[in-house]
Amino acid sequence: AHACRLKISLCMLDSGEEFPWDLTNEAARHILKLGRVSSNCRLSSEEELQLLESKCIVLDESHEDYDPKLHDLYYCTIVNNRLHALRSLLGAENTEGLDHLEVSCCSPPRSVSTNWPYYQDNTMLGEKYASMIEVKQEQGEASWEAVLAGFDGTSDLHLNETPHDTIAPPPGGWLVVALFHVIWSEDSVRLRSKLDEMFPQYQNLATFASVNSDSRKLIGVTKSLNISKFPSVIVFRGGKEMARFVGHDGVVQKLSVFLKSELTEYDRSAHAQKSHRRRLDECGSIEGALAFEGNRENQKR
Repeated sequence: AHACRLKISLCMLDSGEEFPWDLTNEAARHILKLGRVSSNCRLSSEEELQLLESKCIVLDESHEDYDPKLHDLYYCTIVNNRLHALRSLLGAENTEGLDHLEVSCCSPPRSVSTNWPYYQDNTMLGEKYASMIEVKQEQGEASWEAVLAGFDGTSDLHLNETPHDTIAPPPGGWLVVALFHVIWSEDSVRLRSKLDEMFPQYQNLATFASVNSDSRKLIGVTKSLNISKFPSVIVFRGGKEMARFVGHDGVVQKLSVFLKSELTEYDRSAHAQKSHRRRLDECGSIEGALAFEGNRENQKR
């Protein structure tokens, strides 16, 4: 059936009429089932190449007709690789003595389904892992203002610290990934779960924050950013919006690609300093507590 639809599409290619099916998905399914296509229905290599080189075929996210709800990046990659293979095969037909053929291939972004490959569990050694910050209000402790200023939910750094005590941010400011969600949206619940799994691989590079847009205390934040659809993920650098991803489908993959292009060694260094500062504060608190208990014992004696 896929082969027949492709043959009909080939006849209609220059007609200007819209296809009653998506040509990219039909081509991908045809490629995946190529070994079971009847010889009477199979397209020639030249015909298939003509179809795959048409403007109707979506090869990646940069295509003007790309629709995340309609096009799967896996299918796009299948078609893209088949296109390169056909070009190489047809280009090498008249070449004598060719013992090998090179074909350029691509792969879709890796889907993040679980976090276990990305970090080792050192909790038994006293290591504490961060989690997404639950933003509770616009200003003050654990607030939206504090998150943009560098509060990561695991340190005792506050906005009223002196410059000497404040950790210097990376160039451009702290990188913050904020999830704006509502409790009545199933897509919001699903995306929150996926970001919770994704977070451990970025916990020493960026701050992840959860903003419940149902909360009255955070309505002002949602309105100021013109957020009308949920869930929405916005990436900030130094308080300025860098990227926005709306909806649920493909957001984790797109966010991963963006963060890899945006994160630098300065981000890693700044978060490492913040982590070191937190550990020093914890050690100081422990030593202070032990000294206090020691003084109490001496007084009893």
